[in-house]
Amino acid sequence: MTLHVESSGSGPDLVLLHGWAMHGGIFAPLTPLLAAHFRVHVVDLPGHGRSAGCTESIETRASAAAIAARVPRALWVGWSYGGLVSLQAALTQEPGLTIELIKGDRGVFDVRLDGSMLFSKKIEGRFPTAAEVLARVKKSQK
Repeated sequence: MTLHVESSGSGPDLVLLHGWAMHGGIFAPLTPLLAAHFRVHVVDLPGHGRSAGCTESIETRASAAAIAARVPRALWVGWSYGGLVSLQAALTQEPGLTIELIKGDRGVFDVRLDGSMLFSKKIEGRFPTAAEVLARVKKSQK
């Protein structure tokens, strides 16, 4: 069995990766909204959802390579374990890339693949809204 990827929409490519013990359906409420602006690729990670019988390893490097082989060059967005896979993809696929990662309630991380990482607490006491994140994604695609 192969890795399950559902694609929809048009525009710049965007890969969505779910967290551990979840599946791509977690993004169902967001997918139509994002698909109005992006070509969205929702992945069920190996061992999860419709990729439960996938023969690919769940190890982050192997998962990142398997996904990269199935989707065009894209912006990757991952939640929890999907975030780890996204970071691994950036390390191996896009040397020198800067990634913005929003993680839980701890703050905002800017991870630079030269090995440096910056951390900032909540912005003005809050995290960016979905609309602010979408605007930043659109800006990064230019």
